[in-house]
Amino acid sequence: MSKTGILKTAGGASKPSNKVQFRIPIGLKSTLSDYVKGQDKRLYEETVSLLRDYDVVDDDLLQLLKEVRSVVSILDRRVKFFVHVFLLIPWAHRSGPVVEEYQKFLLDILTAHNYYIDISFEILVKTFRTVDPSASEDDPVPTAHERNVSTNVHKVLRDILRVIPLSSEILVEQCKTQYPYVRRPAREQELYLGNILTIMRYQPSLQLELLGIVISKMILLDVNSPFDEIETMEEEEDEKDVSSTAVDDLDATSTVTSLMGGPLIRRIGGTGMRHPLANTLDRKIVRFLAYTNSVCLKNRPAEEKEEIKRYYVESLEELQPAFLVDPEEMADSNQALTQSEDKVVDWVRCKCLYDDLKDVFSRLVLPTHGSHHVQFLMFYFAAGGIQDSKNQQWVKLASSYVSLLWEKASSPNSAPVERVAALNYLASFLARSKLLPISILKTSLTEMCHWIHSYIGRQEYTESGALTRECENRNHSVFNSACHALFYIIAFRHMFLSKTTQDIQFLQSLNLSRIVTAALNPLKTCPSNIAKRFSSVVASLQLAYCATVMEANARETIPIESNSTTLSTLPVLSSCFPFDRYALTRSDCFISPLFLQYQGSEEKESPDDECASEDEDGDHFLDESPYHVPRRVRDVSMSEVYGTSPGLMDLT
Repeated sequence: MSKTGILKTAGGASKPSNKVQFRIPIGLKSTLSDYVKGQDKRLYEETVSLLRDYDVVDDDLLQLLKEVRSVVSILDRRVKFFVHVFLLIPWAHRSGPVVEEYQKFLLDILTAHNYYIDISFEILVKTFRTVDPSASEDDPVPTAHERNVSTNVHKVLRDILRVIPLSSEILVEQCKTQYPYVRRPAREQELYLGNILTIMRYQPSLQLELLGIVISKMILLDVNSPFDEIETMEEEEDEKDVSSTAVDDLDATSTVTSLMGGPLIRRIGGTGMRHPLANTLDRKIVRFLAYTNSVCLKNRPAEEKEEIKRYYVESLEELQPAFLVDPEEMADSNQALTQSEDKVVDWVRCKCLYDDLKDVFSRLVLPTHGSHHVQFLMFYFAAGGIQDSKNQQWVKLASSYVSLLWEKASSPNSAPVERVAALNYLASFLARSKLLPISILKTSLTEMCHWIHSYIGRQEYTESGALTRECENRNHSVFNSACHALFYIIAFRHMFLSKTTQDIQFLQSLNLSRIVTAALNPLKTCPSNIAKRFSSVVASLQLAYCATVMEANARETIPIESNSTTLSTLPVLSSCFPFDRYALTRSDCFISPLFLQYQGSEEKESPDDECASEDEDGDHFLDESPYHVPRRVRDVSMSEVYGTSPGLMDLT
């Protein structure tokens, strides 16, 4: 009698798998019962080992699930090791009957033994990071495999939250704990973000907490992607791309890779980023802004399709196909954003999302130093990124954002550093928001000037009646920042504020001359570029004359005494306007149509204004600025993109 090897069939052919076949445990109910009673631990341990060490095919898993569901009542803490191992079996990618049976099992066990919720949510949320092994880094998110997995997981999560509402706190905590590290691949982070946004669809009560998690992780990417690093890497790639063309007899891909010292991030349509963290942030911002449009727009698919789509991660094409065009074409025509006739906004949902985002902005973004791009999520909402052709409801969002910033800036209960940051945000938004109504701009300038004049009136005399010493200016950082914000807005927006006689009369009512000549001397601590351009504008409009004050400030070299009895000079305050620049290439198509470029004055400067820069409207000024736009990021001249913004810092 011939003997057949354990890996041979009767016909002599080898089995395709090199793993030992999984044996379904027999009498699972009796095995668990005996273990609970302390009668037979060996069979229980063998069963756990089989589940842990071997792959289970769909048919075997389906049979196991049915048997385990029949003994849910005894799956208490005494057999928690068995339950943990069973929960770890991959299931979301399997056939429909297995997925359906597993979802029923999960609901049964969590309903009967709610202390398994933590481990269950940990395993479920971890699947949000599961990337399709056959997908490359640049393939669209999600693939069919990733979508199938996310759909199955979200359906069971929705059912658990409906049956056990208090489990939502555990879910939020797991979403925070399982969030990928900032240096993980961009695809993994984008897929995870898409799943978090999907939870917000069917569980709106968690929207605020999940937004906080998402924005905080974006901030980590943002502060670690400074403009100078992005610029350096983009310019290095430009140079080395040119060098690679001179190398012969080498494969093009391997040549570029060797020159860069590592694999390149392939640019889809030339819109990718060389900087790895900036590239990840760019993809996540596109995903987030596309999601906001999908949520806020009413012209989505039919209701029966919408019910299905709520539980899987949508591709960008499904979220908002109108934005998947060339960024420069999008920037040239605002029609895709503002003029679509069939765009109807669900303002109730939009306002809810905006309010939560505004709360997150106040808590996380506003106090953060060194944030470059995340704040543009708020800019997109407040500047008119979500609007339709039938009404101007978005103006209320803009007004609400301006009010928030001014309340922060004018509140004496807020920390000075937070008030200064709010003033910088306010000035930058009022200057850069392209569609902002002039009425909001004038109202903000009026409130700002009223506060400045009141401050000057209170500080004009000390208790002894003497004028306030100039060395005390260092204690008036909020006042100086408010003045700098005012100077910046007027220098930037003077073309819009001086079109008619009524506009000139409005500017005259601001009494800028008193601010310029105040004893606190805000021009002395103002960055030179802002001061020069403001001086030129107000002189040409005959609103105030700053030349004398600026000349006196330039001659002022007398040191002042500090608390440490050493001699020092009054420092020039560094003003950072957060919306002065956007360097991410993919998501730029959302921002460009809303972003106002600086427009210089058409009038000739006064020859008596010696403090004004002779070439202030030229490219030389930008070349000296540390904030100029890298050539690779925007393939246009810098004067065409940002003009000569008075907010740019001067190195001289």
